[in-house]
Amino acid sequence: MRNNFLMLVLLLTLISCGNSEKSDLSKRLDISDASEKYLSGNSEVASQLMETYVLSEKENEYAWALLGNTYIDLEEDAKAKNAFENAVRVDPKMEEAITGLGIVARIEGDYEKAAELYEKAIAINPKYAEAYSSLVVIYLKQKEFEKATEVGVKSYELDKGNPVIAANLCVAFHYAGDSISREKYFNEAKINGYPNLVGIRNIIEGELTVFD
Repeated sequence: MRNNFLMLVLLLTLISCGNSEKSDLSKRLDISDASEKYLSGNSEVASQLMETYVLSEKENEYAWALLGNTYIDLEEDAKAKNAFENAVRVDPKMEEAITGLGIVARIEGDYEKAAELYEKAIAINPKYAEAYSSLVVIYLKQKEFEKATEVGVKSYELDKGNPVIAANLCVAFHYAGDSISREKYFNEAKINGYPNLVGIRNIIEGELTVFD
């Protein structure tokens, strides 16, 4: 999987403000098998399942968002953008898909656009932790370390069990010069199963950098 401390992994929270004839629960159940494949790290199989699914179910915003996530992992960024745009077409207030578009913008190097999209997702749902954590990445790249730690703490308070959020916050505190907090959130990331602890240690030791 394309998954490191800089890549927000959008674990579908399955919250939507959209209305449709088909219930949200039905939409979720329809893609449950692909969701399990994705969350277990098999993005290629999940992508294949969802590509077939959306051919006949074009109005399932969850399906489009999941497809976008699989494309992010497979480094198919143009396809990811299209999938997230389709999710937003179905539900303009789907914060997961809007954040996904922000991820694509960040990958393309458009940090201003990425930040705008993350903030839009937060405006829709002020409790959407993943969007705050995505802002951490932008602030780190802009070397706004105080802002990075502030939004990182907000993200962590909203979702203390998310290993990516803890990992992002660990890196933010590292660059802010707070080694005590850095180690605290490193341990949180470890406890919650973050898969690339070596990468974080390489950043702490100066062997890797988050900057362009």
